[in-house]
Amino acid sequence: MINVISTNEGSDVSEEYAERVEALLRSSGRLRETTQHGRLGETALTIRLYAYAAPGTEEPRWAVDYEDGASRELEEYDSLAEADARYEEMVRDVADRLREDHEGVQERFSATDVEGVPGPLPELPGVDMGDVETLLDQPSQDPVLYVEREGDEVRIAYGPAAQVPSGTVLLTRDAVLEELSLSDTPVRFTSQHLDEGDRMMLDYLAHRAQAARRAAVSMLFVPSTD
Repeated sequence: MINVISTNEGSDVSEEYAERVEALLRSSGRLRETTQHGRLGETALTIRLYAYAAPGTEEPRWAVDYEDGASRELEEYDSLAEADARYEEMVRDVADRLREDHEGVQERFSATDVEGVPGPLPELPGVDMGDVETLLDQPSQDPVLYVEREGDEVRIAYGPAAQVPSGTVLLTRDAVLEELSLSDTPVRFTSQHLDEGDRMMLDYLAHRAQAARRAAVSMLFVPSTD
């Protein structure tokens, strides 16, 4: 391995060689890529694996390019196996340092092809007033509105609290009744009993459930440690 560009170690090659490799990378297809976006959607980190012909010799070479805004490490290898292993090592090292974000949810990569690290979440299901009304009308004991995984997708579901993992719950029927200052006495309250003021509160509750989706869905996509 040689350091073509290194913020931390310094370069092992001439400036001209480094510039020529950079130009090759801009025109080469990426073999593998992992990225992470910041809070504003900007690209905060990239780790990429490239293949190219070495400047001057045309010998096959592979490079792992790490950049996080504060540092850059561009390493060249004469073996795909070594470069591929280094790429995965870099991604896993970053994954081990991921923490909770400003919402209290574990940070994740925006895109990755490495198994066993926190990758992007699927599209989050919407929650609206109709879903809250459906929750009110559930006949089971202590019903909750929660997210459920179906393969690589997620959907809204309803069920008794005792049978649902607490981390996936977006809203409980008890919480809805409490916000509405209502109860099931003397008869069970349903959506048919709602007045206009109640429906305004349901809109607020739907937004509250929406805000809880990402944390709940993250619970369904915990990376495997195998």
